[in-house]
Amino acid sequence: MAATELPGVYKVPRYAARARGFATNKPPTAPYRGVSRPQIVMVMEGLMDKAAARLGIDRVEIRRRNTIQPEDFPYTGVNGITYEPGSYVEALERCLAQTHAAGWWDARTWDDGILRGIGIVNFSERTAYGTATMGLRKMQMTPGFEVAHVRMDASGDVVVTSGYLRARPGARDHVRADSRRSAWDLSGQGEAPAGRHRRRQLRLGNVWEPVPGHRRRRGRR
Repeated sequence: MAATELPGVYKVPRYAARARGFATNKPPTAPYRGVSRPQIVMVMEGLMDKAAARLGIDRVEIRRRNTIQPEDFPYTGVNGITYEPGSYVEALERCLAQTHAAGWWDARTWDDGILRGIGIVNFSERTAYGTATMGLRKMQMTPGFEVAHVRMDASGDVVVTSGYLRARPGARDHVRADSRRSAWDLSGQGEAPAGRHRRRQLRLGNVWEPVPGHRRRRGRR
């Protein structure tokens, strides 16, 4: 996966990679599932910085020139991956504008004894790999879909059960987002109403969100 996705959001005409795997029972910080994204981003962005230095091109400009442009989509890279439309250039420009406005670039020249630098990173995250991709790795699994159950219990509360792991970093953000989205969808009202009284609750895991348009009786649990 890492070798295939290393080119990232850049238009790389020629590419070859060799990967080596190591197994250890002494990870540096904690048990690690071997996700490749941080490593390949570090390698690719390091190459961009080295190329900029060798060619005498600004670090930002070399990324502008080599990033997949809006008119290139759908874009099939040298890695065989077809990219759907993405706002890579727009994201880069917006990031630059906001960091300049916040004074981050000027702060590098402050004479206060603190060394400050700015790193520039562009990356994309592929999703929904599908059974065919996993089959190439001889993995007996069928990803690319999710199952959720919606039920109303005896108290009148709606419970949505989905496949998130609480131990996974960022999972709680998904839980909150899905809980809130489900609450508004089940209300049938679309947008969040203002000035409502206390409403029926929707529960996803341990996160509760109000379902608009439904008042609760006093004393109900």
